[in-house]
Amino acid sequence: MNRFKNRAEAGRLLANALNAYRDEKELVVLALPRGGVPVAYEVAHALKAPLDILMVPIPHSADEPGVDVESEAQEFKRREMLYREGRPPLNLEGKTVVLVDDGLATGSNMLAALKILEDSHSKKIIAAVPLAPQSTCNKLHAKVDKVICLYTPSPFWGVGVWYEEFGPTSDEDVQLFLHI
Repeated sequence: MNRFKNRAEAGRLLANALNAYRDEKELVVLALPRGGVPVAYEVAHALKAPLDILMVPIPHSADEPGVDVESEAQEFKRREMLYREGRPPLNLEGKTVVLVDDGLATGSNMLAALKILEDSHSKKIIAAVPLAPQSTCNKLHAKVDKVICLYTPSPFWGVGVWYEEFGPTSDEDVQLFLHI
């Protein structure tokens, strides 16, 4: 497998793989921030679908060493307010939801997002990523209607290894993509 140039290229390639959903009237693309947003933007743009984020809190226990749970909760709220700028989340009831990230290692963030979506009353959920280990894709198959994964490299050395440019996605980048 060749490496992706950047998240935008990965998103365009992922959009091609999702082209069958282009004419779906009730389609919504959800991005897992932050790295999933540039990928999801390309998917939403190509499929002419609305784009939103799905914020997933990082689970921690109160007694976990070195973790200030309250500070993390405040940061989570700050980011969600910053990204949404007062807009409510999209209504997912009866919709086909394409959940996008820039790649998966263990899939724990995607699985947590799917747990959140359980009560969304969506018609269909598609997990879409440029790359992930086959074992992670296998875990997802039981939780969603369809998994679209362009590459399942083996051995898998981490998501960033498969991108030529894999710099951090800033809060400002997320805001920009959500308002283009």
